[in-house]
Amino acid sequence: MELLQDHKKLFFAVFSAFFLFQLLSFLGYFAPSLSAVFFWLVIVSVFCLSLKKIDYGLYALCFEFLAGHEGHLFSFGFSFGGISLRLALFITVMAVWFLKFSPFQEGRERSPAQRDEATVGNRRCPKRGSGKIYFLKREKIKPSFFFSLFILFLLFGLVRGFLNNSVFAVKDFINYAYIFLALPLSTFLKDRQNQRNAYVIFKALIPAIFLLTLFVLILFSTGLVEVHDQFYWWWRGIVIGKATFAGYHFYRIVSSAHLLVLPLLLLCLSLWFASGKDEQWKRKSLALAIIVGTGTLLINFSRAYFLGFFAGLLFLAIGLEKKRWLKAVAVFLLIFIAEFVMLFTLTSGFKTMGFDLLGKRMGTLVSPEEELSSATRLMILPGLLEKIKEKPWGYGLGMEISYPDPVTKEMKKTRHLDWGWLEILAELGIFGFLSFLSLIISLFVKMKEKLKTAPYFTDKRITIGLGAGLTSLLISSITGPFIFHALGIFYLSLVIAYLSPESQEVNKI
Repeated sequence: MELLQDHKKLFFAVFSAFFLFQLLSFLGYFAPSLSAVFFWLVIVSVFCLSLKKIDYGLYALCFEFLAGHEGHLFSFGFSFGGISLRLALFITVMAVWFLKFSPFQEGRERSPAQRDEATVGNRRCPKRGSGKIYFLKREKIKPSFFFSLFILFLLFGLVRGFLNNSVFAVKDFINYAYIFLALPLSTFLKDRQNQRNAYVIFKALIPAIFLLTLFVLILFSTGLVEVHDQFYWWWRGIVIGKATFAGYHFYRIVSSAHLLVLPLLLLCLSLWFASGKDEQWKRKSLALAIIVGTGTLLINFSRAYFLGFFAGLLFLAIGLEKKRWLKAVAVFLLIFIAEFVMLFTLTSGFKTMGFDLLGKRMGTLVSPEEELSSATRLMILPGLLEKIKEKPWGYGLGMEISYPDPVTKEMKKTRHLDWGWLEILAELGIFGFLSFLSLIISLFVKMKEKLKTAPYFTDKRITIGLGAGLTSLLISSITGPFIFHALGIFYLSLVIAYLSPESQEVNKI
């Protein structure tokens, strides 16, 4: 496609498509038939494009994971339930990928012109004289030992959870299932052009998400939209976002898409820290992404994100002179503080600069009982620890837990445990937890090796940026299931794919 060769056109196409995506979803909220038509139009289009070239399907998924928020902007209902656009796209792309790369395909008759070359996935290579078709060896895209080990324990967790609560176990497994995208992405990201295009797509979606978040904030803070009206229920029920009043006309606007903004912002910072004076155009484009990405996280106002983000900043010191890193961090912190003050000053009508709200919010880390969400998380903790003691081998996916409501003191049940690392320990058990931890450690080891062998400085900064993003999600997950969320798993699959072996061989089946 010509569009994929022109980064400026691709940027504005993705940027525009994002808002069209949101508008159609909002209209589909009032006219479900419109949503269903668009659902099938997208699925059929992506299926046809993926058959032509699997990369197109992966581009569509990269777009949807950010533009689709929680993944339910569009869905289609069946007699046995419904399916989201994200899940349908995932199944479609993975099915096409598996068929195109199947090692069991046999050579078949072709025209004389076609026999001159043999098709290898989406590439072409000379045939070896037998008339057979050549495919990439399946072994060249097989997962690592630690990846396979984690998948094994994940399947055990699915089986155990299915026996207890089949519906919730399957729902939890769907989130984890996106890790299988690491397989097609490992081939996809070996193409330098695909890397550039994916980078442009993400860089276009960061300002788009910021503008949407800012727009929603303006609607609520000015009173144009109120809690429990139609827009609120689209945002709450379809986007699965939140709009929580925090004081001084400021609303915390939360979307699942912000989870990916966090690591992508650190990736942009990694490249920005290392860009030279002779790369002014690159610095300006990165600066724009950094400014709007920071604004998004400030409007989200999540303590966990802030904690993870500053841990990621420390990771970015790798490969940079101490003086250069300190200077870059100082400049960024000035930008951060300036945006923070501007946001709260304008939102509150010049009544506060926001530091009192920040102090109050961060204070709940020490005194969690002062905020309902923190108090609820604290009430869940004793029961969760007791569950881990009872069954150290794990309860399986979809586990529920009982806890006393901090307000009414009545016993309630929930699957949203809000303790990311403890949640995986309770569901997959000690060995499942260790398998995931081993996978994460193996990725950092691969990063260290890649830093030694990467041919270009930019490749090293991308590796460090991805590592910083992964670190931020791991730290954030102390008090939230961020790395185990569908978007966190998608980011993890990107990291796994980027660090996969570079070499490929053409082999005869």
